[in-house]
Order: sequence, then C-alpha cells, then structure tokens
Amino acid sequence: MTAIVARIEGDGIARIRHAIGILASPRKMVGLARALNHTGQKVHTEVRRRIAQRTSAPVRAITQYGALKTVRATAGALEFQIRSTGKGIPLKVFAAEQGPKGVRVTAWGKRYLIPHAFMVASMGGHVFWRTSRSRLPIRKPTGPSIPKELVKQYVEQAMNQIVSRDLPPRLEHEIRVMTEGIVS
Repeated sequence: MTAIVARIEGDGIARIRHAIGILASPRKMVGLARALNHTGQKVHTEVRRRIAQRTSAPVRAITQYGALKTVRATAGALEFQIRSTGKGIPLKVFAAEQGPKGVRVTAWGKRYLIPHAFMVASMGGHVFWRTSRSRLPIRKPTGPSIPKELVKQYVEQAMNQIVSRDLPPRLEHEIRVMTEGIVS
C-alpha cells in the first residue's frame, strides 16, 4: 500500500498555486523545448559518432562534408531536427594511399582498392579517376553519403535509446526548475 503524505507549512498553498499556474501557462512550452534541445544535442553527438564509426570516417568529416546541422526546438515548435544536405564524403578522408594499381581507402571498416584511380596533391590530395582513355575528363568519386546514413536503422536505434534514457529525467529537471522546486 502506498501512502501520500502532504505537509504544508507557511506559504505552502500559495507556492503550490504558483507552481500549478506555471505548469498551466504557455511558459511550460519553453521548459519542454529546453529539455528537447538538451537531449537533442546528445542525440546529435551520438549520431555523428555512430556514423563515423560505421563508415570509418573522422567525426569532423561527418559534420563538414555531410553538412550536418541541427534545428532546435522552440516553444512554438516542439521538434528537434538533425538535417544533412551533403553529398558523399571525399575519399581522401578515408586514409587514401596511392599504389601501383590504384588508390586504397578504408571505408566501412574494410580496405578497398579503387582500380586506376590516382591522387592529385595540388588539388588537395583528392582521389580522381578518368572517365575515358583520354587525359580529361576526370571524375572525383566519393564515399558514404551522410543523408543516406542518417535514415538507416542503427541511427534510429541510437536516437531511440538516448531519448528514452535521457528525456524523462531532463523533463523532470525542467519542471523542477520552472516550479522553483515545488514539483519534483
């Protein structure tokens, strides 16, 4: 059996009314947005780490070449978004090495040979290959695409895990802060 004991001392009723007023006002949306943004930043960090681990790319390259950005929640729009508009990551970030038969790169945890590819130091060390037998035109192949990686199941699992673990305690914290410790 569970018992609830309430003890009101001094201005307790006035403080409870004030706390209820805060939770019933539009101000509560600001606290909800803060909780979403706090948890969303954790999700953003973990998503970058998981994609980097899965694709064998540095975390910095995920943000830079994937154009990974966040859209923070507001009191009017309680939604935290992670967006990516980038193209594929250049192969030079995957430990590219020029060899006699082409360029070797490490992507998705494995070493790959890109036959007949070459690296050009004067063009930033990027990897290229010819599209015909003539000298030009050349094409720059790319590695994993961050927008494609964002919609994969392992990213969704990471997001769900962090949100279910971190969002409820953060909401409790924000409610405690908004009500000045009355509701906890």
